[in-house]
Amino acid sequence: MFYLVAKGYTNKEIAEECFISLETVKSHIQMVFKKLHLHHRTQVAIYAFVNKIIEWDKQKGRLLCQKR
Repeated sequence: MFYLVAKGYTNKEIAEECFISLETVKSHIQMVFKKLHLHHRTQVAIYAFVNKIIEWDKQKGRLLCQKR
């Protein structure tokens, strides 16, 4: 979900992409905010970059999601 938030997807777009309900997306995002003490989606994206959950592929000019 970090990847999709960083790409600027809306809750509705995330729900469609992940085949889950809009309410589930909202719940997951609120839990991320709470657990990481964040308040904005931009902070989630920054957190993901800093913690190497996602990275920028300079050669391809796009975001990459790290496999865990």
